[in-house]
Amino acid sequence: MKHSSGDLQSRLKTRKVLGVGEIDNGDVHRSKISQILGHSEHLYSKLPRGLWYWQIIEACSYAILAVLALLLPGKIYNITLGLEMSNSESALGVRFYGAALACIALLLWNVIGSTDKPLLRLSLAVSAVHYALQIFVSLLHVVSTTCMFSLLLWSVARSLQIIGCVHFYHSIGHPQRHTSNKYD
Repeated sequence: MKHSSGDLQSRLKTRKVLGVGEIDNGDVHRSKISQILGHSEHLYSKLPRGLWYWQIIEACSYAILAVLALLLPGKIYNITLGLEMSNSESALGVRFYGAALACIALLLWNVIGSTDKPLLRLSLAVSAVHYALQIFVSLLHVVSTTCMFSLLLWSVARSLQIIGCVHFYHSIGHPQRHTSNKYD
């Protein structure tokens, strides 16, 4: 009997040294080894189905629009507004827009395949906000001028992209916030 109680005490001491087991309030300690090595959430989290395909579609659409806006500003102006570009100042504005799209495309290309949930949520939020602002500006333009079919079609397409981004944003879930009270 004495031998088995010694083994039990030895195991309890070992668990205490490693920091494994329950504490008084019932929470389970992470082991000291995992505290030293770090905790890899991506090994334990599942991402929604289709997210990877959505990321590729988003990155491609931003890259294509960026190239069109940078190299053929008149064409992108015609596609989005249904108007012919009248002067070089408009071309400069569209090229600045293309530069911003290229930056977003670069962000999205670097996020493809990532399992970092906060980064994924940020990229989806950036896309959704960009599309929402595009719709807002497009609708302001429609109200101030005559209603143009291509502009309304553009807004509907952007609305569908917002729905996709918001769907994946919520599917990923909120990251776990580790709150610790330093006064405990």
